[in-house]
Amino acid sequence: MMFKIVLYSILFFFNIDLNSQQFKILKPKEIKFSTPFSLIIELDNNINNVTYVSTETLKNSDYICTSIKIKKNKIIAELIAFNVGISTFPSITINVEGSLREIKTPPLPLEIKPLYNPKETDEIKDITPIVEFLWWIKAIIIALVFIFTYIIISILTKNKKKEVTIMSQPDTRTPYEKAMDRIKELISKKLIEQDKIKEYYTELSDILRKYIEEEFFIPATQMTTNELIKRLKNDIKIEIIILLREFLEISDLVKFAKYIPEIEKINKNTIDVENLIKTMNQHIVEKRKEEEKLKNEAINK
Repeated sequence: MMFKIVLYSILFFFNIDLNSQQFKILKPKEIKFSTPFSLIIELDNNINNVTYVSTETLKNSDYICTSIKIKKNKIIAELIAFNVGISTFPSITINVEGSLREIKTPPLPLEIKPLYNPKETDEIKDITPIVEFLWWIKAIIIALVFIFTYIIISILTKNKKKEVTIMSQPDTRTPYEKAMDRIKELISKKLIEQDKIKEYYTELSDILRKYIEEEFFIPATQMTTNELIKRLKNDIKIEIIILLREFLEISDLVKFAKYIPEIEKINKNTIDVENLIKTMNQHIVEKRKEEEKLKNEAINK
């Protein structure tokens, strides 16, 4: 009796499991951090009826068990280690059918290596400072801003040059030609079809006044109808003055008195303005020819 007590005491002191004769544990040559590996427990040949393997002790360890496979007298545990260095794999319990006693594996120290194990000759480099990384980003952003700014300025400058070129080209059209083109443009707007009668008469009378302003060099667009008639009555024929006054009065009624003439009247007024401009242009041309003739006669004398 005394001998058994001493024997058990020695086994306990040296952490020797009574079940150690019933199995052996096969571990891989190398275990790496967060990399799956297999731990194989081989039981004695006479133990081939394993019913259950408990992994409760792994919950608070550095290991996680992904699967347990039992093949006759072999138990294959698929594991993943989540630590680096020497880490103790805890004891697990194996239940055998027909046996009142459980088999427990002893705690097993395992060496877990990092994923990358630098050689002694490798140069260990410091982590790139975040400030340096941000500096490169800032440099790239600044460069892109300069590029986009240059492109935008180039486009705007080119467009501006085109506008200056277009604006710098003199308009060689005569006042008569300008007026005729403006009337065509007004008709193409189709304001009459849109019931914009007031806008139509406003633009039509402005075209007529603009022609008089450019042809006779008077501020016709800023003058009232009465002022304009008084200013022109000594320069053009009375028949033209009558037609001019008639149209301007109708135009004033449409613009200021909300008078809406019929379509036939609107079309007639448009033709009247064209005829007025043509007649005044002919009058100016004839007048200038007469002045030129008198001038030449005076020179010849």
